[in-house]
Amino acid sequence: MLRLNVVDSRVLLPAFPGVMDNVEKYCGGCERLQEKINIAIDWRVYSGSVYLADMGGLPVYLLDQPELFTNPKIYPAVLTQSSVLPFVFLSLAALELPGSAGWQPDIIHVHDWSTAIVPVALRWHRHYRALGPNYDVVLTIHNLAHQGIVDSSFLTSWGLTRDSFSLDGLEFYGQANIIKGGALS
Repeated sequence: MLRLNVVDSRVLLPAFPGVMDNVEKYCGGCERLQEKINIAIDWRVYSGSVYLADMGGLPVYLLDQPELFTNPKIYPAVLTQSSVLPFVFLSLAALELPGSAGWQPDIIHVHDWSTAIVPVALRWHRHYRALGPNYDVVLTIHNLAHQGIVDSSFLTSWGLTRDSFSLDGLEFYGQANIIKGGALS
C-alpha cells in the first residue's frame, strides 16, 4: 500500500517594490487578511498588512510595510541599524503570522542572515522566546560570506536579552553575528 504524507508548506515574503505587481500579473492577485501584524522594535510599533496569494497551489503570504520595504535592491550593501530593520521586522512578523493567518507551522525554514533572526528570537527575545518550544527551525545558508555581522548595540533594540551577546550566543569578535546565533538556536 502506498502511503502519501501531505505537507502543508507556506511561504512568507516581504512585499518589496515590484512584488505585488508580479503577484497580480502571474497569480491573478491576492487577498488581504483582516488581521495586521504589529511588531515593537526599538520603542516603536511597526504595522504590516498581510496578503495571501495562491502560486500554483502554494499559499504565499506577502508582508507589506511601505515604510520598511522600499529598497528595490533588497539586500543592503552595509548593515546598519536602519538597513537591517526590514529583515528584523520580517523575521519577527513570521512569529506573529499564525495569529493573522490562522495557521500554525511545526517547522520554520529560514534562509541566510536576513531571516536567521527567527531562531535567535525564539531563544533570546524577551517576548518570542516563550514560543521557542513550539517550533523546530531549519537554517539554510546560501553564502557563508554574508553572515549578518552587525554592531552589538542593535540587539537590545530588537528585543533580545543581554545574554544573547555572549560566546554561546551572537558574540563574534566584539560584534554580533546573526548566522552564528541562528545556527546555535
